[in-house]
Amino acid sequence: MVAKAEQERRVAIISAEGMCDNCSFSSEAKEMDVSGHTKVMLSLLQDMQENDQRITMLQLVDKMKVKHKDAGPEIQRDELEQLVIQLIVDRVLKEEFQHTAYSTNSYVTIGPLAKQVLQGCRCSFYCRTLDSAMDSKDHSAGYRAS
Repeated sequence: MVAKAEQERRVAIISAEGMCDNCSFSSEAKEMDVSGHTKVMLSLLQDMQENDQRITMLQLVDKMKVKHKDAGPEIQRDELEQLVIQLIVDRVLKEEFQHTAYSTNSYVTIGPLAKQVLQGCRCSFYCRTLDSAMDSKDHSAGYRAS
């Protein structure tokens, strides 16, 4: 019985080869310096906090796309969203939750490691460029503060 289950698992793994979008398309990783974007986000969040205002992740991305186009290299909207998430994971930004009777809202605030970025720590964002089989947009693969 165990041998049959193991055999079925192996067949499923073999038949799934190339089905994952990460595996089925060739890609090259490129590194982007997003220090400017990160510093603009942090200054925007500082201004919001000084005025006792809150901002969600999507509102932050919208403000970055509309008002701060000169922060550095052009980044697509989905890449900015992924950058914000990666900055939250890396504790440069943090989430604060506000609970109401009908919903829970998630707001982005300055995290404990933001000071390092503001003092000149270089922020790199790794993007994977998919070949033309899918499309020519860049898709994020990670972020690194150095």
